Amino acid sequence: HDTFSRLLRLIDAKALELGFSGFMERFVRHVSGVVALDGKALRGAYEKGFSHMPKMMVGAFAAETRIALAGIAAEGGDERAAALQLIDLIDLKGCIVTADALHCHADMAERVGGRGGDYALRLKANQPGLLKGAKAALDGAGVRTARLEGKRGGLAEARTASVAPAAPPPVTSGRSKAHAT
Repeated sequence: HDTFSRLLRLIDAKALELGFSGFMERFVRHVSGVVALDGKALRGAYEKGFSHMPKMMVGAFAAETRIALAGIAAEGGDERAAALQLIDLIDLKGCIVTADALHCHADMAERVGGRGGDYALRLKANQPGLLKGAKAALDGAGVRTARLEGKRGGLAEARTASVAPAAPPPVTSGRSKAHAT
């Protein structure tokens, strides 16, 4: 304990901050694997008179390296907007972004794709039009489905996961593009 205390007091905090910030900036440019987005309410971290509205943060976590990549405050509790801002901070080439059902919308898909990443976004029944469209698109596409039922926290729960084969990538020949069949 005493040795760690003496050692930590000898470290120049500004130099450590500069070195670590530089490392993280370089690291974030070369992330691979799964990047998980999640929002959290900071319970007990509110301004006086606003206890009904705790501060919200959205974080990005690199699952493979187990490092938090970035975090951003969700101004006014707007987790969706904060997540979109957060995506702009990270090079997603070769990454798969995961997020909960709140982030299953066209803006998120476009932003992740625009940053070079792929995504696995959760779709729930609270978006009936989108769910209906997804089911229609998957009908007859060789979908494999698994279902898990049980209890969690004393409540009945059912989860269904469906996996469909990926669409073939576009084939380029000369100046024209054609899709493989």
